[in-house]
Amino acid sequence: MRKIHLFIARAWPCPKNRKALYIKTLQHPINIGYTLLVLMLALFNTNVKAQVLAKPNTLLIGDKVPNLILEKILNHKDSTATLGAFRGKALILDFWATYCTACLKEFPKMDSLQNRYGKNLQILLINTYEKDDEGTLRRFIDARKARGSFNLAVVQSDAALRKVFPVKSMPHYIWIGADGRIKAITGAAALTGAPIERLIAGLSLNLNTKPNRHELF
Repeated sequence: MRKIHLFIARAWPCPKNRKALYIKTLQHPINIGYTLLVLMLALFNTNVKAQVLAKPNTLLIGDKVPNLILEKILNHKDSTATLGAFRGKALILDFWATYCTACLKEFPKMDSLQNRYGKNLQILLINTYEKDDEGTLRRFIDARKARGSFNLAVVQSDAALRKVFPVKSMPHYIWIGADGRIKAITGAAALTGAPIERLIAGLSLNLNTKPNRHELF
């Protein structure tokens, strides 16, 4: 049997935040096939760990939404509330920013849906842009009301919301059932009466899931 000298190198941080290299030499008579298998398993394990570490902590369909505090709510009877306060109603989170023209284009439809299903549905416009401060949002709401109906609650962006909902492209809609679990994640085209009525009734939804990636508006 052929003797093979296998050198395995491993690096780890030392107390001074530098990488020290530890080299251990194994001198055992092992066959070539076993050596290759060990190396392939080590490479696979490293790749899997890298994928796990790179995966963002994103909420998925079926997940329960955390009971976040909404610190600043405008155009609503309550100026602050938790997401749990809307439990028992169907809830749609509409992620937007004042610079997102595609988002603004959908607001008349969203307002119509809120007016139509308001007893059993709450739509929250979740602002994602840090520069959209309270003054900017109030002026935006006043301008929309001057043009017609605007009964949508607006939630000012904050760090906690951006961390839990790291939305990368807009418009972006998260559908939440009365049980507090995510039922769908969609684009604007899915926002029609029939699926909303199914959401309110607690029925399953068969909607295309919108990918969360950077796109042009």
